[in-house]
Amino acid sequence: MPRKRGIFMTYTEKVLADLKAKNPDQPEFIQAATEVLEALAPVVNTDPKYQKAGPVSYTHLTLPTNSL
Repeated sequence: MPRKRGIFMTYTEKVLADLKAKNPDQPEFIQAATEVLEALAPVVNTDPKYQKAGPVSYTHLTLPTNSL
């Protein structure tokens, strides 16, 4: 597991580090991901079932084309 300042990184810290490495030119995305991961950290870092699921990747979003 990667190390952070002499201690092991939590699962959410590792996910965030991976996101930063893969998206260095997306500061708004990194900020949003940081806020979400910090909010989820107390649950995700203590319950292995969430860690087993792994991060979710959304590569395509389709919006409805129906007019109102």
